[in-house]
Formats: sequence, C-alpha cells, structure tokens
Amino acid sequence: DAESMDFRSGITQTCITCKKIKPIHLFAAQWARVDGTRSYSNKCKSCIKEQRDICDDLKKDYPYPDKNHRCPICGDSEEDLKSRNINSHTSLTTVKEKFVLDHNHLTGEFNAYICHTCNSKLAWSMGEDPIKTINQLQQYVVKHYE
Repeated sequence: DAESMDFRSGITQTCITCKKIKPIHLFAAQWARVDGTRSYSNKCKSCIKEQRDICDDLKKDYPYPDKNHRCPICGDSEEDLKSRNINSHTSLTTVKEKFVLDHNHLTGEFNAYICHTCNSKLAWSMGEDPIKTINQLQQYVVKHYE
C-alpha cells in the first residue's frame, strides 16, 4: 500500500506535534521550491485536523470579538491591521477575520483572540518549553538590539 511504500522509500517526516515519524503523504504539501521539490507542513494532517476541531469547538463558547477588540499582545485594532496591511502569510485586506482564536495546545483551553501576525510569532516561539524559549529570545534581543 501507499503508506508502506513511503516508509520503504525513506520519504518520511516527524510531526512536531505528535512526534511520530510518518509517511510524507500524511503531511500537507505547502509549496514548490525553486528546485521543483515540495515543501511540507511540519505537522501531520491528523494533528492539524485535531487542532482545527478544538478551535471550532472553542468558537462555540468564545464567539469572534466585536469591532472594538484589540490584540492583547500588540494592541492593534482591526482598523490598525487593515491600514498596515501586514501579515506573514497573506494580505490582511483579503482575510475576512483579522483575529484568530488562540488556545493552549497542551490543555485545549481558550486564551484570547489575537492578530494573525502575533499568532505567527507565537507559533514560531513555541516548543517543548515556550517560557524558556521566550526568555531566551528576550535575552538575545536585549543583548543585540539594546
């Protein structure tokens, strides 16, 4: 079958969420590189679906915020985000919802609605020990940018 074919051919990847080594076809293809090879998500499709289901359930209890909402991290409002038109992945003018539901990936608890940019920054800083990572980032920035 296709799954065992991927294991035999050596095309596997470790999911950063479940830590399992899985065949590459169980990861979402993201884009083609200059050399023609594909780039894949660092999370397997089943872990992505599980997180999406958690967020969908949380949205039932925590509806999207009103127009006066500000990102609790950067303080930007929806209008601030529209006027700056920044986002690491897509133009915020084309994104219907300027804020995303942030939740604790370990406990599944709701945190807050934050802007896409802060969500991306948070995602890159999370790992085994997010507090340690944030502290290390802060030390680095203070050392090199103060």
